[in-house]
Amino acid sequence: MIPDIVLEEVERALHLLVFNQLTGILAEVASDMAAEDTAYYGALGISPAPDTPLTPPVVILDGHHPYVLERPLTDFPNVTVNAHEHPETQPGTSYVDQLENIQTSAYIEAFNYALVPRDPTAEQIADAEDLLNRVTKRYARALHRLVKENPTLLGTVHRTEGSPTVTLSNVAPSAVSDLDDQIVLFQGARLDYVWTTLKGDWQ
Repeated sequence: MIPDIVLEEVERALHLLVFNQLTGILAEVASDMAAEDTAYYGALGISPAPDTPLTPPVVILDGHHPYVLERPLTDFPNVTVNAHEHPETQPGTSYVDQLENIQTSAYIEAFNYALVPRDPTAEQIADAEDLLNRVTKRYARALHRLVKENPTLLGTVHRTEGSPTVTLSNVAPSAVSDLDDQIVLFQGARLDYVWTTLKGDWQ
């Protein structure tokens, strides 16, 4: 017997984790990096270290949203959770006899932005790009820690084994509007993983 797929169950578990825990984990990451920033920039002769604010997400979305970068800037940072694929599972690949191994591919994606003047100096561009890269890398660390600290996704899946894939997009400029005097830079952090659910006739 082949049990039902669990795309929405995994997606909703990820949403609840982001909603309930990501803000606290972002604060932890900011605290973890404060001393490292002081030491690193101090070694470069820069004091104090530049600020790297980690603003909690103001919008959490379920599913696929191809126009997420078209949303108003008041909707950033935003996080999307999407369970998008049930890979084929061959018979006999279950971890436990009498149970079916149901796999679910899902991702968590976070987008942040930085602003530069419409006619920026090279220094202004570099500062904004550097800030956005730091923020995005730290969001990536927070997303990874969120999954690492919740290996069963609130009891939805079998214990996570191994480390999820985490990737960062390139920084992408986009005009805010023809009337505005600023340009917005976007960058995203994405965590991908294939979670496993074990189900059998007894469930």
